[in-house]
Amino acid sequence: MIDPVSPIATLKESVEKQLTSARLQELTRLVIEAHRGGDVALLRAYAERAGLGPEVVSAPARTLFYRIVAMVHPDKLPHLCGDFRSAIEREDVQALEKLSSLLAFRRSASVPKRRVDFDIRDYREEHIWDDGIWGCVDDADVESRWEDAEGLSFLDAVKLDSVGNLDIEISPFELSHLDGPLDVSHYGLYDLDGFEFCTNISALDASWNNLTSVGELGSSDHLVELYLAGNGICDITPLAGISSLEIIDLEDNEIEDIAPLLELAALRFVNLRGNPIEERHLVDDLIQTGVVVVL
Repeated sequence: MIDPVSPIATLKESVEKQLTSARLQELTRLVIEAHRGGDVALLRAYAERAGLGPEVVSAPARTLFYRIVAMVHPDKLPHLCGDFRSAIEREDVQALEKLSSLLAFRRSASVPKRRVDFDIRDYREEHIWDDGIWGCVDDADVESRWEDAEGLSFLDAVKLDSVGNLDIEISPFELSHLDGPLDVSHYGLYDLDGFEFCTNISALDASWNNLTSVGELGSSDHLVELYLAGNGICDITPLAGISSLEIIDLEDNEIEDIAPLLELAALRFVNLRGNPIEERHLVDDLIQTGVVVVL
């Protein structure tokens, strides 16, 4: 009989409240957000509290992400429940503390919030001058440029992220020298025309736009992480040609056929929540290849 005022009783109550499939789904989303936002320090601290060991805590960012997602994936619920029951039977305070830490993950307040929409006025104070300086544009020019636009182009978004509203053009040559991650999320983009020149980008975040196709991505051979959540994409066939892809977020699209993902030998993680997938056996096929799948 557990003493109701003992530390074990307190931990037992805390873990019981949070050890649910819904909480694990929430944790998975939070971990994805933290990784996509580049908050490696938060994930390392979380892994350490959850007892993953120094070899995982100090691992490269992507490896760290894979290990954490595999640990909090909703499919792990039966395993975690077994660990919980065993810890209670043994009155193992340390094991219960690790479970409590695992379930208590919260996103750091220091992580910048994602843009929720595009407003040219957000950039005016930082990037606009009215002194007639060469190479810059004034308020009136900026307002008139975007008033009639149905949505920004991919090149517009890249330019705003890299040089603000400076009145310069970005050439294919300059695009080819961009490397590392590129964030063009929440810009209202209808296509990714121009990305074919971004041959050295390793991570692309084009989430929450108006994309319906991904044909522009098919020529990439350096892309390792791809975030396309919250678009209207139906056909992901072009992704089958990106052999370097390891992480893909396709949440909240219109994807029925996920067969192209089976062509990706390097794939380690895919988020498919919110898609009308028709052939569910393909999900099992992905899992059997070692891919962590979130549904």
